[in-house]
Amino acid sequence: MFLKRIVLRGFKSFADRTEFDFGSGLTCIVGPNGCGKSNVLDALRWVLGEQKPRTLRGAKMADVIFVGSRSRKPASLAQVELTFDNRASFLASDESEVVISRVLYAGGQSEYRLNGNLCRLKDVRNLFLDTGVGVDAYSIIEQGRVDVLLASSPLERREIFEEAAGISRYKVRRTEAQRKLERTQNNLLRLSDVIEELEKRLRSVKLAAGKARSFQQYDARLRELRSSFSLAEYHDLEQARLTAYARAEERGAELQTHRTELARSDADAAQLEHEVQDLDEQIQAVEAGLLTRQTEQSALGERIAQTQRRLTELGAIRTRRRSQATDLADSVAALRERIAAEDATLGELIEAVERSSEQITQLEQARTAAELASAENRQALEREKAAAFEAARRCALLHNEQQNLVQQQQRLASQADGLTQRQQQLETEQERLARQHGQLTERGEELEREVNDLSSALRQTEARLAELATEGNELDKRIGAEKEARSATLSRLELLEDMDRRHEGVDQGTRSVLAWGESGECTGSVLGLVADVFQIDDPRLSILQTVLGTFENHLIVRDTYAFLAELKQRAELAGPVRVLALDRVPQEQPRTSYHDAPGFVARAADWVRCSAEFRPLADSLLGRTIVVDCVERALACAAGAPQGYTFVTLAGDTVDTHGRMTIGATKATAGLISRKAEIRQLRGELDEIETRLERTVRQRAELERAASDVQMQRGALVDQIAAAQREHADQRAALTRVDDARQRVRREAALVGSETAAAQRALA
Repeated sequence: MFLKRIVLRGFKSFADRTEFDFGSGLTCIVGPNGCGKSNVLDALRWVLGEQKPRTLRGAKMADVIFVGSRSRKPASLAQVELTFDNRASFLASDESEVVISRVLYAGGQSEYRLNGNLCRLKDVRNLFLDTGVGVDAYSIIEQGRVDVLLASSPLERREIFEEAAGISRYKVRRTEAQRKLERTQNNLLRLSDVIEELEKRLRSVKLAAGKARSFQQYDARLRELRSSFSLAEYHDLEQARLTAYARAEERGAELQTHRTELARSDADAAQLEHEVQDLDEQIQAVEAGLLTRQTEQSALGERIAQTQRRLTELGAIRTRRRSQATDLADSVAALRERIAAEDATLGELIEAVERSSEQITQLEQARTAAELASAENRQALEREKAAAFEAARRCALLHNEQQNLVQQQQRLASQADGLTQRQQQLETEQERLARQHGQLTERGEELEREVNDLSSALRQTEARLAELATEGNELDKRIGAEKEARSATLSRLELLEDMDRRHEGVDQGTRSVLAWGESGECTGSVLGLVADVFQIDDPRLSILQTVLGTFENHLIVRDTYAFLAELKQRAELAGPVRVLALDRVPQEQPRTSYHDAPGFVARAADWVRCSAEFRPLADSLLGRTIVVDCVERALACAAGAPQGYTFVTLAGDTVDTHGRMTIGATKATAGLISRKAEIRQLRGELDEIETRLERTVRQRAELERAASDVQMQRGALVDQIAAAQREHADQRAALTRVDDARQRVRREAALVGSETAAAQRALA
């Protein structure tokens, strides 16, 4: 992924549409100060979600819109568009090119777009998480940011490393998930508070409902009384209406007389009003003529005043013009005198120039003749000097040639000796470099073998890390599954326990009696519900629901008369109460046994676990309930069974001795005993889940420790490989230097040999 294109329009100094195309290599934007280089970086930060105007070098966000100039109007919006190459699918998008744009209108509206579609700022930020691209990411380093990065704390550097490592996305998601969980937990707490408050208010609401019913009765009685009173009042009002109607007719006749008089008065008033209107029109005409005369008088007065002011101004102007004319006449006379003096001086200068020109011509002719004579003398002198110099030069050349030959002979002899010594030194250097080349070659082979061995060990370590990572992922999945199962089980358990705590499915009267016991007001005659003392954990419990539903919400009392005496001391119950008294339960057990009957499965009383005190009650309630395998066997057993027996099939069908049958009626329902059995089952499952989860977490911790150890081994191997590779690189560089030195020595030896031979030939 790389930034492919930036398009700016109306952003800061980019009034027109400006497009920057970037290739896959390195791109630089250069230019003088003030050309807008920093605005390109500001545009990049702005599109990626920068919300602080000061960071964009502005006082408010609207400052990014082009403000206009002398020749251009301000822009109506600022728009920047970034195009990213996504052919490697680095971004979470199916498009090969991802286009991000931001638009800010002059009215203050702002919008983001992703591939042309409206989106949120959160969508843009989530898209670039873990990519290193962002407002505060390490890929954008502005002026002054380098010093901040160098002086940053370890915690701030850790954020940069996490962004580069690609884990910031998951930290953000974890934070959001934690916030959602906290909000959900707070909502649950508030919901619990609301439920508790509503339960507290339930009794007062019931009292209010009773009062409302009483109000409805009283309101109906009040309506009847009001109807009777209204009828009586209507009769009185009807009599008064008839009397008032008679009086109204009398008053109507009087009103008609007064209306006639009023019409006559209106006619007289209209005549008078017409006369007044004529007088008003005459007054208005006189006032209009007077106003016209006053206006003309005011205009004439203003014209006279203006004429007087104009005369005064013209007199002042005439005085100034006369003074200026006098000054100009004096200036013209002075200038004329000065021109005459200048003309006289100019004539004298012209005569002097003519005399100087004649003298200059004579002097130039004399100088030309002198120069010709001097040139002939110099040529003769130069010829004599050249002959003398040629003789001296020839003599010096011969002498110098003799000395040079002697010096050249000595130099060649010395050079031949030096070249011989240098040739011997080069031979020694070649032998030394050959030995060093062999040593470096052997060391390079050893390093290659060492790097290969370390690379093989590193591949094994990385394979082990991959295996541990796979195992870790599997354990994480198992941990997640166990946690989900624990959450589901715990939620179901809390729901069932809450229902059991609120006695859901129990009659209102029975709840009120149980509330006495919970508040400590009960004398101890109430032992609880049948569902509280009977425990049935057999998985086939649901087939007995038809039978259990007839008594599982009954109260168990120890003494019938003590319970009745306690009821008399209490207020009226909110509803009926179904009671099973232990002192009235028959102690004899059912004598008929169906253990040997065909299709016999179990006796329902044998599935019940309870204390010895309640065993007679269990036998009394479920001792005559027999579980068989099918409805045909149930019908066969019921045909010859004593009265009171009930036969239940594994499919949930029931058949009793009275001829009643229930075919799958309550197969999917769950009663109090089933709920308590499910609570016990869920508690056991929750313990098992916790045990498995703890064991899996320990395995995950051990796996993490093993992965940490392997990671340390991998780090050590990587360090060793790096050290060996560095040494190998140094060895190759040293070997290259030795080869270069050997080549250089060979070339120098050949050159020294040729120079020695040339020196010998020169000496000869």
